[in-house]
Amino acid sequence: DRATLKKVINFLNSGSGVLDVAGGSGHVSLAFSLLGIKSTVIDPRETVGKLPGRDRKIFKKAIRGKKNAMDKGEMQHESFLPPPIEYASLRAWFAKRPEGIDASFREGKSSGQLLHDDEAVPICTICSQENNDLLQNCSAIVSLHPDEATGDIVDFAVEHRIPFLIVPCC
Repeated sequence: DRATLKKVINFLNSGSGVLDVAGGSGHVSLAFSLLGIKSTVIDPRETVGKLPGRDRKIFKKAIRGKKNAMDKGEMQHESFLPPPIEYASLRAWFAKRPEGIDASFREGKSSGQLLHDDEAVPICTICSQENNDLLQNCSAIVSLHPDEATGDIVDFAVEHRIPFLIVPCC
């Protein structure tokens, strides 16, 4: 029912919104965005939050379409939903950098290059100033196939009493 959906959306929009951990190019955050739910994709890959062209077009068309309909006063049945919004992205490891990771895949280095500490992808932790607010004030954590981050997500969410949903890998 509409009242329940509105309450859920309001809850998910509280604080810094939903964290989409190990969210890759941002398809889960795209779904949240289309419902007007703020979210942040956290992933160590260079392509974090960068939807493929086809999906970017769908997203932009949805934003334009809803804005045009609202401007023309044509939004009766969906007016309780907030308009689509942009989602944020953060290139970082969640909680810690896993041991033995493939830097060429995860951090964009070719196999022949060594990764120096100053080139490493940052770690998103509650201790880092720039991420403290994001983590402490998130409404929920969602993660599909988070690989090495699974345990860290569960530990963080339980410790901070944050609702979470994880669909682990096989």
